[in-house]
Amino acid sequence: DKRMSSGLQFQTNYTFSKSIDDMESLAEMGGSAGSGYADAYNRRADRSVSGNDIRHRVIGSVVYDLPAGAGRKWSPGGAWNAVLGGWSLGYIAELRTGPPYGVIEEVNRTNSFSPGVRPDLLRNPAISTDRSKAEKLETWFDKTAFADPGLYRFGSAGRTNGYGPGSVSMDLSLLKDFQFMERHRLQFRCEMMNFLNHANFGLPTLNRGNAAFGRITGLSGGMAARIIQFGLHYKF
Repeated sequence: DKRMSSGLQFQTNYTFSKSIDDMESLAEMGGSAGSGYADAYNRRADRSVSGNDIRHRVIGSVVYDLPAGAGRKWSPGGAWNAVLGGWSLGYIAELRTGPPYGVIEEVNRTNSFSPGVRPDLLRNPAISTDRSKAEKLETWFDKTAFADPGLYRFGSAGRTNGYGPGSVSMDLSLLKDFQFMERHRLQFRCEMMNFLNHANFGLPTLNRGNAAFGRITGLSGGMAARIIQFGLHYKF
């Protein structure tokens, strides 16, 4: 954390965390919120990392008042002070690993009221990351690692089976202050959200038996394409 000095301040933090629960992620993994355990007679089977378990997260922000204009390091004088002075930059970035995913059966054949029946897990479903982006989106995990548990039984797969794609979000702002007399100021703002236009993908389809099983078909919620907006603030 660097506090404001010479027109510059910045802050960076890294978080390592692990969240474990035995219920909440039923909704996040495809079940219904508050609908109970998959197997009410084996509640321990639902203990796993939470659906909102983000293992690694890095956030950084920078604010920089450009050192030009009247009273600044670079002061060319005259009209140039008005043109070059009053500019500032803002930047914030978040990089994080993906949330966990958990596979469930498309059809409940346990003859029970379970909110999310899981398949049998035959092996580790993780696939090598040394693949193209298109290949990852088409098949995020090894679909053949999951099998039909059969009639009237709950599968051996845990509530979570791996992690989805991470995300990168970077926002940039450019501000210009125009001073009018002592107590009046007009501020021009240009703000760019996700200025790199980086695509952050959501979790794959998790229902075994669905035609899109294992495929990523959409973006992560709340992660939009690049947005640029302009504004004027009059301060008095």
